Amino acid sequence: MSNGRIRIFLSHAWEDKSFVEPLYQALKDEFDVWYDKARITLGDSIYEKISEGIRECDFGVVVFSPNFLRKNWTQEELNGLKALQTEKRKVILPVLHDLTIDELKAKWPIEAGKLAISSSEGIPTIVQAIRSAVGADRQNKDFDKDALEKAFGDFKSAKQLAKINENLSRDRAGAVKAHAAAIALLALIKQRVDELAEGSTVMTASLNSRHGQQLPNRQLVALRAKYHRVHQSNL
Repeated sequence: MSNGRIRIFLSHAWEDKSFVEPLYQALKDEFDVWYDKARITLGDSIYEKISEGIRECDFGVVVFSPNFLRKNWTQEELNGLKALQTEKRKVILPVLHDLTIDELKAKWPIEAGKLAISSSEGIPTIVQAIRSAVGADRQNKDFDKDALEKAFGDFKSAKQLAKINENLSRDRAGAVKAHAAAIALLALIKQRVDELAEGSTVMTASLNSRHGQQLPNRQLVALRAKYHRVHQSNL
């Protein structure tokens, strides 16, 4: 699975093929979908092919159902997908099929804590939810938030030092110098915001072209708003 598209592993119980097959058909033109019927051929090692699919996927669409909960094999797939997750990487995209959230909670309370979508919503709605989740997560990965958050952290520290200097000097010259230092640092932060905006525009355009939809850069909007609030407070 290496054609440049986002890679999705479709985890399910074979008894749910009547739902999973149409879902696969709806996803396969837009995503690189690992689906057992399409990936495993005569003579292949089932275990090795599934392991490869999980190892190489970007996301796992897990169809939780009564059948899924009863099988050991599907639980192994789930464990493999969970092993890929980190604090900063979302992998599992849950779909509930003929299953309530309470029934899932009774088996796997942690998985029940994730926002899921029901198969009763219909295939088009599920595909849109997957598209949105994948797009939002890809933006989160590509958006360099750490450097900017550090800049705001540095600004907070500088502002505190300026306040100390102002209190120590107790004269207009000291206050003017502290204010000038804060404004200079704020200008550097604005420069970083603008750089991120330029890079984010290129990345978003690429995603829009790939998915045929507009993906709002919530992080950039929030950071710009934060910058303007800080800027106004220092004028």
